[in-house]
Amino acid sequence: ARADLYLAVSRYVELQLTAAGVPADRVVVVPDGVVMPAESAAGGTTVLALDSSDPGKCGRAMREAGALAGINIVFSNDITRDLPRAGVFLYISESEGLGSAALLAMAHGVPVVASRVGGLAEAVEDGVVGLLTGNEPAAIAACLRRVLDDEPLRRTLGSQARRRVEEFFTIGRTAAQTLLAYEKVLG
Repeated sequence: ARADLYLAVSRYVELQLTAAGVPADRVVVVPDGVVMPAESAAGGTTVLALDSSDPGKCGRAMREAGALAGINIVFSNDITRDLPRAGVFLYISESEGLGSAALLAMAHGVPVVASRVGGLAEAVEDGVVGLLTGNEPAAIAACLRRVLDDEPLRRTLGSQARRRVEEFFTIGRTAAQTLLAYEKVLG
């Protein structure tokens, strides 16, 4: 209650804060930023997902989707290392403030198949930089097959994903927006 300003990583988080009683004029959206690699790392055909023990990250649904689609999903503890062999980054979650791992994949030119939840739905522009889906294994599998089976689509989504991060989600942009928010508070 004593904070003069709240920084939200997405409009979704902004709505959560205002629904909890934070006055709208005390919330500023400043999305997370990720490091932009010098060049696109994309080019593989692996479906890569973040390895997480968090049940909200839907590991079971992703594994079931992989089985339905006939795809071996690689669950990674180091996505930066593994992105060069990725053809698709799979990010399925019950709730998400923004999805920094998805942004990192996009920065590397890897298209994302993600849950249509929270800030992920803001970061991953459906049909432009990746595909949004429900969390049902059959729906996830269909999206994975669509991207993997259509190489021109995969290349286009990856290229557009990288451009989207360059425009909206770089560390420099996050720092600049954070500084503006601080200046607003300090007058």
